[in-house]
Amino acid sequence: MMAVEWYLNQYTCDRCSYYWEDEWSCTCDDRCPECNMTNSPTESVDLSREVMAEDFAIAAARKFKQAAGIEDPSQVVIGDKGAWVHGTIWVPLELAEEEAQHLLERG
Repeated sequence: MMAVEWYLNQYTCDRCSYYWEDEWSCTCDDRCPECNMTNSPTESVDLSREVMAEDFAIAAARKFKQAAGIEDPSQVVIGDKGAWVHGTIWVPLELAEEEAQHLLERG
């Protein structure tokens, strides 16, 4: 499996003291939403983890929708139903796992 680096960066603006959080793939500087000053994170929480098949639900759902000729749903759920139900598309877990493996191999 492949690990994905991901961080919850916390910032406090040096100019206006505004506090915000943002998630990034690194511990990078960000611009203050209030005054636009560039700030470094005051703290970063490491959210990195292994990539799971469920992480590719959207890609798997896209393939499923194309194959089934279904319009965009309002919600995507991985499960074992494989059917269109009340605006939700249930993507078979096997399809999500296949898409994850394909994307990891391209990686």
